Amino acid sequence: MKLNTGIDLFQLAQDYANTRHNGHLTIMKLSGNWRACFGTPWSENIREDISKMVEGKTLEACLLKLLKDPVKF
Repeated sequence: MKLNTGIDLFQLAQDYANTRHNGHLTIMKLSGNWRACFGTPWSENIREDISKMVEGKTLEACLLKLLKDPVKF
């Protein structure tokens, strides 16, 4: 399968979240950068959690990093 769209990557990330993380997938866009993780960051230090999330300049870059090296909470 050729992955060349954000929709394809999002579907793969969603499928991974559904099968391994009870459907939990968190995606954010902050100050021009995208961040993502599996699970739900929810500690008392949310800024630290956000800093641990995968980061990318585009949604596609962020999701590629997440799928390659999953970050989970």
